[in-house]
Amino acid sequence: AGVAPRFTVWSTSSSAGNSTPRRPSTSSSESVSQYARSVAESLTAIEYAMFAKLRPSELQDLAWMGPGGRQRAPNVSALTKRFNRVGYWTATETMLAETVGCSHRRMIRFFIMVMKHLYDLRNFSSLMATMAGLNNVSVARLKPAWKRVGALRDVRDQLEALMAPQSNYRDYR
Repeated sequence: AGVAPRFTVWSTSSSAGNSTPRRPSTSSSESVSQYARSVAESLTAIEYAMFAKLRPSELQDLAWMGPGGRQRAPNVSALTKRFNRVGYWTATETMLAETVGCSHRRMIRFFIMVMKHLYDLRNFSSLMATMAGLNNVSVARLKPAWKRVGALRDVRDQLEALMAPQSNYRDYR
């Protein structure tokens, strides 16, 4: 499975689980917001295609757990792998931002916009994965960048509160 070239929404790989969106190449806030929406839509389309392959038997009796779990529940395993990939992609793109002329602050803002669009699309899995990427210890240590995120920090805080695991995800449900 190949890696997508920079600045595309997803790779041309035939495996939806290996497709990964890339960072925006534009600077105006409107086009960045539109690109964030496009990335959220792409993540949703990829995940929907994977979710549609799930078989009921893969979700019964914790079929994905223990020895042989990947064989009994290959689609659950693929969704789990996809979740981790999106989280690592978010963290990596944020950390590498300055190597391609983009600030950490702008990448954090971009991913918060993606999270908002994912929420609007009701794609809670990719929302949680993106949130996990922004909560990665390396990204969380970018204190000066986080201080300059502005009003979008409130959006992130609201989404985090909504998706918090307290009381068995009561607010999410």
